Amino acid sequence: MSCELSTPTRRLRRKTWLGFHVVEAPAGAFSQHDVTGLLAEELETEVDSAQKSVYLVTLPALKPGAAARGYVSPAAWSHAEVLRVFLSVFQQRQPEAEKGVELECVTVFRERHAAGQYHWHVALKASRSFRWHGYKRALHVEHGLATHWSSSHTGYWSAVRYGVMPSPQKPLEDLDVSPQSWAKAGPHPDLFEVAQEPVTAAALSRRREKKVKDAAATGKPEPRPTEMDLYAVIVKNGFKNTPDDANAAARLIAYLKVHGTPALVSFAFKNRAKLPALIDDVWSWEKVEDYLETHAKCRLDQLYAAASAACQCHGRWMPRALLSLSCNGVPAEAFCKDVFTLLRDGRRADVPVMVLMGRFGGEGKSFLLAPLRPMYGQAHIQATPQRGSFPLLGLESKKVALLDDWCFDESVIPLPTQLLWYEGKPFPLPRPQNSNQYSGHLLYEGSAPIFVTVKEKDLGPLQAQAQVAFTQGIPSEHTMLLRRLRIYRFTRPLPQADGHILDCPVCFAQMILRFAL
Repeated sequence: MSCELSTPTRRLRRKTWLGFHVVEAPAGAFSQHDVTGLLAEELETEVDSAQKSVYLVTLPALKPGAAARGYVSPAAWSHAEVLRVFLSVFQQRQPEAEKGVELECVTVFRERHAAGQYHWHVALKASRSFRWHGYKRALHVEHGLATHWSSSHTGYWSAVRYGVMPSPQKPLEDLDVSPQSWAKAGPHPDLFEVAQEPVTAAALSRRREKKVKDAAATGKPEPRPTEMDLYAVIVKNGFKNTPDDANAAARLIAYLKVHGTPALVSFAFKNRAKLPALIDDVWSWEKVEDYLETHAKCRLDQLYAAASAACQCHGRWMPRALLSLSCNGVPAEAFCKDVFTLLRDGRRADVPVMVLMGRFGGEGKSFLLAPLRPMYGQAHIQATPQRGSFPLLGLESKKVALLDDWCFDESVIPLPTQLLWYEGKPFPLPRPQNSNQYSGHLLYEGSAPIFVTVKEKDLGPLQAQAQVAFTQGIPSEHTMLLRRLRIYRFTRPLPQADGHILDCPVCFAQMILRFAL
């Protein structure tokens, strides 16, 4: 049998139509390699039902005789010509059923066949899953190209890896030294980086299983596990610590006793003291994209994002917040503009610290500022410093400082340090030196804005001392302190609420933007 290009009339069982049919060869017909680069490549069978967003498309090189049958050989084409053809087909010749499909990334690789001619591989990723039949037809009708569509690749990384990474069957010297890439969003990422399989629990588990089976097949001992092998087990089974349940390590151990390989159980036992921290680290890696989506934005972007989200308190937070302000004679516009300015500009010399001072308690001071915690995340809020050697440890990673019931206490933070902090100037941040976690002390230069609630009985004496010093014309640190504060006085308690009201970041953000802009 030999290969002869013809009009497609039927699909032969266990054969893939690559722009030609396998037909009975007459006497003296072409050899089995008449279509260079097709049969010798052992291309996988095209899956008719495939509907994917990533494909690896092969453009075989044809011998000159194929031109008479309506096909052209792309062997002499350039990378740019192949790329242009694919972009034009997807942009201008879309099948009706695939309207709306857009190419996001394309990489074109040229490969030399054993017979000496070139053929092409095109790795492509689309905006959504689609069927390949209409595009195969368009490439044939519009450009005379025979194409093969491989749908076995698990992601764009896999299709690109086929052309980037050498293998025992494809030496490094046979790889395309100058592939051409295109990306809709801008410059295409580095191909070597794109060709790496993303870290997922499924991928890690699959690699470990293959290593163990390969070792067993050759009579070798089980490969030594690593923490990444536990990563796969932890994520696949959802072993996770929560504020109310810190038993994830025990669940992991119970699972390994039943399902773990001997080497993996031994590894976990040797590292048993580290398992709780390892589990927390694993989930910080597994959920890093969600973390960045929420926390990598600037403060103001997070404020706007919160304002456009769905309310969490059924609309109860804002009316009560406005009631607190109006009962105490605090203009909503002034309050919201100050909050907005602090979140926008952060800690600096011309932005005073916001202080909500209450006479009796229960006026709603903490209620007004509490939504800052869920908006920016508790881990990004500097809480009220406590007495100790390192009261501001970790301040460098915070987006907002929210000091509830702060006393401006010199026994916690020396007043000169407080003055530097409130004025927006750099100041030294002591850190413990008896562990590997820190190296030296830190000069803090962050811009986290500072919000304070305080009782009048705690701030009042400082105000009195500052007033005495001001009257007598005596330099005073207390006078300097008060110049750095913008104080809102709250004197009337709020009426008791009907049930608990959530600290709603959505209502908070909407209130700030409504009255500040």
